[in-house]
Amino acid sequence: MSWVKRALEVDSTNADAWCALGSLRYARREWPAADACFKRVLSRCEPRDACKRDAYALLSLGNISVELAVEAQRKAADSKDGLDAKHANAKHANTDAGAAVSPYSGLLKDCIAKLDKATELYRAVLSHEPNNAYAANGLGIVCVLKGRLAEGRDIFSVVKEAAPECETVHLNLAQVHARAKETTIAVNLYHKAQRRRGGEAAATAAALEARALLEGGHCAEARRALSKALHMRPSDTVGWYNMGVLLHKGARPRHSSGVGGAGTVACASEGGASSAAVASARSVEEVELAQAHVSLALRLRHMLERSGDGDGDGEGGDAEGREDGEGGGGSGGRGGGGGGGGLIRLSAARVSSLMSKCVNLQAELEGEHERAVAHREAVAEQ
Repeated sequence: MSWVKRALEVDSTNADAWCALGSLRYARREWPAADACFKRVLSRCEPRDACKRDAYALLSLGNISVELAVEAQRKAADSKDGLDAKHANAKHANTDAGAAVSPYSGLLKDCIAKLDKATELYRAVLSHEPNNAYAANGLGIVCVLKGRLAEGRDIFSVVKEAAPECETVHLNLAQVHARAKETTIAVNLYHKAQRRRGGEAAATAAALEARALLEGGHCAEARRALSKALHMRPSDTVGWYNMGVLLHKGARPRHSSGVGGAGTVACASEGGASSAAVASARSVEEVELAQAHVSLALRLRHMLERSGDGDGDGEGGDAEGREDGEGGGGSGGRGGGGGGGGLIRLSAARVSSLMSKCVNLQAELEGEHERAVAHREAVAEQ
C-alpha cells in the first residue's frame, strides 16, 4: 500500500493508482475508504471524460454496495439468532435454528436500497460495455439476493457460456442450484470449480459444497467435503465452526415418522423432527459415536473462543456460519478488485448458541446411552 501512496504523491489524478488503493482497501473490507477511492476515480481523475465512466471503479462501487447489504442483513439475522438462543435457553429447549434458512428472505429496507444502488452501477457499466461479464454477473447476484433465483440462474448461465474465464460465475451458478435444492447439480459444479481453480479458491468451493450437502440432508458427505476444505485452509475458523454444527447435527437421534417409514438422520430436516416423531433406537456403539462427535464439537467451540473469533459483534455467518453467499461481481482488469465474499467473523451469539445445543444434546445422549445399554443387556439375557 505504501508504494501506491507514493505513486499518488507523484500523480494524484492517476486512475490506476486510485483503483489499486481502492482494491487494497476492499480486500481489507474497509468499505468507506474503498468507496472513497473509487468515487475519486469517477470525479477527479484524468482524463475526466474516460474516468467518469470507468468500468472498474463502477463495478467495485457496485460490489461494495452488495457487500454492505449482505453485512447489514447478516447482522440483523445474527441479532435475531441471539434473541432466539436466549429464548430457547430460558425454556431449556433443544431445537435447531435451521441452518438452511436464507438470511435474504426478509430483506431490510436499507439492504434493498443498497442492492438497488448496485443494480444502477452494474447497468451503468453495461450501458457503455454491453459484453462486460462482471457487470452481468453482479446483476445476477442482486437477483439472487432479492430472491429471484430463476432470473439469477439465467444470467449466470449466459455469462458462463459467454465468458468462461469469469471464475466467480461458476460458483454463483452452483450456489443458485444449491438454494433450489438441486444438490447433485450443485455438487458437480463445485467439483468442476475445484478442479479449475485450486488453492484458496478450491477451499472455498469445497466449503460451499459442504453447505449444499448439509442443506440436502447429507451429513456424512458434508463432513467429508468440509474436512477437505479445512485441510486446504486449516486457519478457517468459520469452517471449524461449521464442522461443529455438522457434528452436532449428525449426533442427533434418528427419527421415524411413526407410520412404518424408514428412519432418517435428523440432519435431513432443517428444524429437527416434529413433535409427533418418535426416536428410533440406536445401538450402544452408535450412541457412543454420537457422544464423541458432540464432545469434539464442544472442543471446537472452546478453540473458537481462544482464537478470539467468537467475540464482539462480527458479521455472523448465515447457514450456521456460512461462507459468504454469492461471490462478488468481480471487476476484471487492473488486478485486485472486488471479488467479494471473503471469510467472515463469527459472532459470540452463534458460538454460544452452538454450545447450548451441544450441551443439551450431550444430556440427551447420556439418557439414550443408558437405554441402549439396558436394551442390549435385555437382549443378551433372552
